[in-house]
Amino acid sequence: MKYQRRVSILLFAILSLSLLLPSINVLAQKNQDPILVYTVPAILMGEPFILENNPEEMPNGFYKVHQTLKFFWLSAPYDPGDPEANIANTMGTALQYVVGVGRTNGVETLHGYGVYTSTISGKPGTITYTIGNNWNSGTGEMWAGRLRIVGGTDTFEDIKGPAELNFDLMAFELYLHENPWE
Repeated sequence: MKYQRRVSILLFAILSLSLLLPSINVLAQKNQDPILVYTVPAILMGEPFILENNPEEMPNGFYKVHQTLKFFWLSAPYDPGDPEANIANTMGTALQYVVGVGRTNGVETLHGYGVYTSTISGKPGTITYTIGNNWNSGTGEMWAGRLRIVGGTDTFEDIKGPAELNFDLMAFELYLHENPWE
């Protein structure tokens, strides 16, 4: 009986630690000010946004999403009403490759990866990241946006970290140990 009690206590302790440690890790990574990066669909900068779109209808009426999208990464200040002014704040472009499921009500759940390429003079390189979001393609409403930088080249070689989508600004808040664009 004592053995079973000890095992139960040990299992409870292990479960508790496994639930706490990821939270502690995430909080530790977010103890610095975020770097704001506006990810602007290319169409708002006068270029094609959807470069590839190959939906496949499924038997239940849903469809498989398979897209390649182009975004511009901009620094602040960003003015959604003035694409000409935003050109000076362009840090580079990103191609995102996403797959997922679209439902009959317009809700899409997507995930994939992206590759940002810097266009800043003296800051060459790329950033590779994973991405995921949930949104309604009919209304444009988005309620989840995830991005995690997994690696880079040249200027961005040691860059890694999480990001959160700031829905008020429609910008990703990158939690990195340094700002590679400065």
